[in-house]
Parts: sequence; structure tokens; C-alpha cells
Amino acid sequence: MRRRIRSSRRRWSVATALSGLLTPALAIAQEPPPAPGPPAPAPLPSTSPAAAEAPPEAPLPYPEPPPRAYDGAPHGPPLQAPAPEASRPEGPTGWKRGFGFKLHAGGSWQSFYSLAIYGASFGAAAGGTLDHVALWGAFEGFVGVTEFGLPARMARSSFVVETHLGDFRIGAGTGLLLVAVTRATSTSSMTAAAPGFSAHLSYDLVALEQHAVYLAGRMNVDFSSAILWGPSGSLGFRY
Repeated sequence: MRRRIRSSRRRWSVATALSGLLTPALAIAQEPPPAPGPPAPAPLPSTSPAAAEAPPEAPLPYPEPPPRAYDGAPHGPPLQAPAPEASRPEGPTGWKRGFGFKLHAGGSWQSFYSLAIYGASFGAAAGGTLDHVALWGAFEGFVGVTEFGLPARMARSSFVVETHLGDFRIGAGTGLLLVAVTRATSTSSMTAAAPGFSAHLSYDLVALEQHAVYLAGRMNVDFSSAILWGPSGSLGFRY
């Protein structure tokens, strides 16, 4: 009887000890799982020299041709610059080939037999530009008086060659002069014909392409029974 009681006590104590060990484990197993924590931060980009390289090159808009072996012989005719178009020369800058005319008027002083003659001069010329020169056929008239008040008239026809130096024009010509001076003792006139030459220089005051208003000076020398010479100045229009 006593042995049974002792064995029952032993069994009870063992059961109590086992239940004390298993109770915390069961409580831990029945607890809910913990809430998930914040996500881990992303790793920072590397600052090493290898990572700081230049961005990749953009792809070509056309495929690159495959390499080919060079055999030393040309693969086509050499490229040459196109030949310039042949153009006919038009003379100095600003000149064009073509027809034109000039009108001018001004004053003149002449000397004939040591007699001073002064008055108004006027004239016209027609011609055109050919390459580097301009050719003119000109006519000029003069009306004035001598230093003693005697009427004098002159007419000159000439052929003139002219060239271009920027806004300046320089030229020379040759022609024939007819002069008539009224005598002091009668109403008749003393007349003479004289060949001669002239030189002129003009400056374009206002220029519009081939048209211009110009100022000109001229010196003429004519050979008659006496030399008739003198300067003149004029304002003109060239078309």
C-alpha cells in the first residue's frame, strides 16, 4: 500500500515538473509573429573613379561600314573641286558692258593770243564700256567774252578714252576745235580751226549703280596759229 502511494507521488512530481517546463514553451509558440520592420536603405552609388566614367556614347544614326583591307589601289576617282564658271570680264569693279551717255555744264577760262576768254561751257557724250575702258564720242560748246568784252564762241568734237579708279575716272582724248571771236572794228568774226587734245578727271558725288552725278575738271590744249589752252570745271550726270 505504501509502495503504491510513494510511486503515485513520484509520478505526480514528475508530471508537475514536466508541465512547468512545457508551459512557457507553449506560451511562446502561441504568441503572434512580430510586425515587419522598415526596409533596409538602398546602397549609395559608388564614388570610385571607375564608377565616375563618362556616359556611354549615343549610337550612330547609321550603321558603321565594315572594315575592308587596303590593297594599295585607289577604290574610286579622286575628288576634285568643281571648276569655276567661266565669266567674261566686265572691267573694273562697278562697271558693266553697255551703252551710256553724259551731260555736263560749267565754267571755263581760255587763253588765245595772250587774250583771256571766259564764259560758260556745256557738252554731251555718248558711248559705252568695253572691258576695262569706256569709249566716248563727245561734243562741247562754249559761249563767252574776251577780257575786252568781245563775244567768243567755240565748238569742239572729240574722241575720249576713260578708265575707272574707285569713285574717280580719268581719261584723255583728241579732237578738233572751231573758235570764232568777234572783231572790235566790225561785226565780222575772226575764226580758226585747231586740232588738239584734252585730259580730264572726275569724281562721283552720288553714285547709283551705273548712274552718277559727278564733278569734273578738264585741261585742253589746241594748236592753231597760236596755242589756245585753258582749264574748265563742270557738274555732270552720267547714265
